[in-house]
Amino acid sequence: MAKSERLNRKQVISQRQLPARPIKTGVYAKSPSVLQARSRKVYQMMRRMTREMPELERRDRYALRAFCEFEYLAAAVWNQLDKGKALFDAEGNVRRLAHDYRQIRQSQMVLMRELGMTPVARAALGVGGNRSLDLVGEFARDIQREKQAEKR
Repeated sequence: MAKSERLNRKQVISQRQLPARPIKTGVYAKSPSVLQARSRKVYQMMRRMTREMPELERRDRYALRAFCEFEYLAAAVWNQLDKGKALFDAEGNVRRLAHDYRQIRQSQMVLMRELGMTPVARAALGVGGNRSLDLVGEFARDIQREKQAEKR
């Protein structure tokens, strides 16, 4: 076995034994500049959403801010997953980043329901333009109109 061959073999073994480096997503960043940029993006998202959802009241802003923060974090994690970061490690276990993404989205869905952002929540609140057509009710109204027209 040649000396260069032994060195290559040692390099391969040592690379396998190294702990995995953490993925830099910005989700766990603590520097003031990153936090300020994150806060600015969250605020801009909040402003857009309050324009799109005028039914939200002022007291809903705290939940909306939490939703926007989750949205920002989920986008940062998704960008890393979309760049080809594997969802599974060598043993077939889900990586922490994929697990965190699922937890963020799960928590975000709770806020979406509370803010009336899902179709079911909007239907329960009676807001939104996409209401399903009530055929039975329409037929009953037509019959009532016909009966009133006959009486005249």
